[in-house]
Amino acid sequence: MATQADLDAIDAAITRIITGEQVTQVSYEGYTAQFTSASLPQLRAERARVAQLVAAEDGTRRRPRVLRSRYRSGL
Repeated sequence: MATQADLDAIDAAITRIITGEQVTQVSYEGYTAQFTSASLPQLRAERARVAQLVAAEDGTRRRPRVLRSRYRSGL
């Protein structure tokens, strides 16, 4: 059972890696893992999986964020 606290722990781990920590440890759903900057894509994929579980348990559906340029290229 994934919780918002689990998602927050993964977000904190991602932030630590991005800000330069070489190795970070995260615990969620009774599972503990160590991640390095090389495994950042794996950690982001795990975050997406946990976010889906949290949304399913909340009964809400989270929409993916779409980033668009504020300015259109060309005329």
